Amino acid sequence: MPIELYGASFNFIFQISNLEESERIALVDPRFTDLANSAIHDVMPFASRLIDLCDSLNFPDWLRLKLVGEIAKRAAKKNNQKVFTAMVLLRAMGYNAGIILLSKQWRLAVEIDQKIFFATIFEEQKKRYTIYDVERGELIKATGESYGFYDANENLGKILEPIALFQDGLPTLPYKPIKKTVSWKFGIETYMLTYTLDQSMVKYLEERPQTDVSVYFNESVPNEIVQAVIEPLKKIVLEKGFHARQAVAFLHAFVLNGFAYKDDLKTKRGEHTSSPHETLASEFSDCEDRSILLAALIRGVLGFEVVALEYPNHITLAVHFPDFIPEEADEVYTYNGKRYLSSDPSCFGALGTVNPDFKGKEPIRFIRVEPLTVFGAGR
Repeated sequence: MPIELYGASFNFIFQISNLEESERIALVDPRFTDLANSAIHDVMPFASRLIDLCDSLNFPDWLRLKLVGEIAKRAAKKNNQKVFTAMVLLRAMGYNAGIILLSKQWRLAVEIDQKIFFATIFEEQKKRYTIYDVERGELIKATGESYGFYDANENLGKILEPIALFQDGLPTLPYKPIKKTVSWKFGIETYMLTYTLDQSMVKYLEERPQTDVSVYFNESVPNEIVQAVIEPLKKIVLEKGFHARQAVAFLHAFVLNGFAYKDDLKTKRGEHTSSPHETLASEFSDCEDRSILLAALIRGVLGFEVVALEYPNHITLAVHFPDFIPEEADEVYTYNGKRYLSSDPSCFGALGTVNPDFKGKEPIRFIRVEPLTVFGAGR
């Protein structure tokens, strides 16, 4: 069975027996548990080889789930058979999966390790589950009426691991270059930066589940972005001899003026938090996307501390740098005993200003941002 996933091509030989029988037996019937146990045992050798393959490609759990879904979709003909196959194969790989009846149709339920947004989640025995549509290869947003849950842990007597949705690092995918040129003005000069990123990686990141914005601020940055964007910007800062505040203002101008702003609600995609990879490749970005990118640039180019600030329907950034002396018009925040200068990459004003709606107001939450970490080798 040929399978393509984010540009990666696979060809598997896989089959599972007793699929027709699995549909003829009720989920509550003890014979269904016997059938599932037998199927799990039978697919163990294939599951082991699949794990080795995924390990070699650094596939995170989310990609493994999608790959299993594609295998199940091709190994079975009917929806219930596909769901049964995916559940069996995931459990053989060590992941906790079960079956939920929605509108009298089987759906794949997988345990997840953290809360996500814009997808259906439910709890069972103090475990958090989401529902994966095997046919469409995505999480289900609206569920319909539930007719019960086949808890494979209880019935099969083995507790397995949840799907870890946000593991650090990126998978190995076929490189598909996408080139972009950004121009921006700082002071009296106009600057231009052309860089190349991996389109396959961008698509993978775009389709990940969505979680709390703090996760995106603290993800490692791939070396690809370091080489393509961070190092060239650092070179300009050094050549121009910018002092600390000028250097921050230069990076602030890059994000503020180099990327078109559009609120997520005005896009077809809807609400979405982007990684730096996505924002650098995208046509549009909004406040949290820009703040996440600017946080990575300030830490990567300058090594300065930053903190993210959450307001109602707005995310912004503030930066702490050596010998910071506030100017009269500066918006300054105090966090953990240090003063941070406002660096709002969505506010069309000078460094130190903030969106007028939030001037002089304390944020709902300060989001701790750790020092930047980098992974991966450059291409």
